[in-house]
Amino acid sequence: MVGPELMRAALTADYTSECLQFLRTGFDIDNPDPATVVQSVESFHAHMQALFVHGYILSSRAAGSAAEKTASQMVFEEIETAEPIPGPT
Repeated sequence: MVGPELMRAALTADYTSECLQFLRTGFDIDNPDPATVVQSVESFHAHMQALFVHGYILSSRAAGSAAEKTASQMVFEEIETAEPIPGPT
């Protein structure tokens, strides 16, 4: 794999991880509270927008702790060209 393909794979891994965490903490539990669904979805939307639209997925603010790095961060630090290739090649 080359840099752009690795970057696309890393972004996909981070996106999947964020979605799974959201689903498991809010909905994959016994007796989820329906009154909190709207607030949970709005919070998740803001979080995802910050990470993927504003680019915080590449910064240390994206990680839960200082020692933790996202897959996108690790790939970005290791490759020379980090721009993902748009669409299938």
